[in-house]
Amino acid sequence: MRIFKEYGAEQLTSSNSDSNPNPNLNYSQAVLLLGIPKEERAQFIIDMDIEGMTNQELRKAVNERTQTLKQKK
Repeated sequence: MRIFKEYGAEQLTSSNSDSNPNPNLNYSQAVLLLGIPKEERAQFIIDMDIEGMTNQELRKAVNERTQTLKQKK
């Protein structure tokens, strides 16, 4: 339910339209990306090119970003 709330109905379609900033994420990617604030998620996806990442690489990138933000605060 949270994934649907965060990503919306567009995530259920298989097209990669320009109106949908999120690529077609698998369930694991969608869950991992919940660790990124919604307003920053689209840019993170673009910057990290997550479509080419494994789940382990994505988890590490999300954790590193989270740690960096904690250190800045």
